Amino acid sequence: MRKILIVTITFLLHFSLHSQSKTVSNATKLMNAYWAEPSIENYSKAEAAISEIWESDNASTDASSLFLKSQILTAQLTNEEVEKPDDYEVFLDDIVDTYSTSLIYDKNNKNRYNILKNLFAVKDALTTLGSANYLEKDYERAYKYYDAASRMNEVEIKFPRIARPDTSTIYSTAVMASLAGKDELAIKYFEQVVELQYYRQDAYDQLIALYKKNKYPVKAKKMEIRKNQAFPPEQND
Repeated sequence: MRKILIVTITFLLHFSLHSQSKTVSNATKLMNAYWAEPSIENYSKAEAAISEIWESDNASTDASSLFLKSQILTAQLTNEEVEKPDDYEVFLDDIVDTYSTSLIYDKNNKNRYNILKNLFAVKDALTTLGSANYLEKDYERAYKYYDAASRMNEVEIKFPRIARPDTSTIYSTAVMASLAGKDELAIKYFEQVVELQYYRQDAYDQLIALYKKNKYPVKAKKMEIRKNQAFPPEQND
């Protein structure tokens, strides 16, 4: 009786894994079809298949399921015809978390190259959206997009292909945070820019101004010294 039970359990487990593998394979084909022709119809088919996979609790730790989710979120962000979630902040957090988790569980580096390639496209899309909102003077939303782009860059650095800090994006995030009235966050990002030796004198000027505004006189004084070392006053004469 015990032997029959073990055989039955083994068969059911094998059947379940085989079924899951077929579902992932089908979703992958649909996702590839979308990338070949990014139409709403192809997106909807891929999204439905991937949603089915994510009904399983195992999806959150399965490398293939996470890679598929990162792709469908990328499609949702980058395709203007695809409807975006009402809560864009949750959507942005989901994108960053999914890419980070995808790379964590991609233990054999099977998908790393493609994940990082897509990550770069997402980061570019986020900065484009941030810039568009900046031009519309929606500084709060612009900051959120640039912040997400900077967090994607942090993920990129942890799992390098040939990764480097994206100083331009970090600087833009700092500016958007300042414009949105988020002084502490602006200070954080401007400090990163300075530490990365981004060659812009106004980065120092804006950080010094924020230190003074928020009553950090000692930090302001030290940063003025660092600014004068990086950009000697005689160079400006």
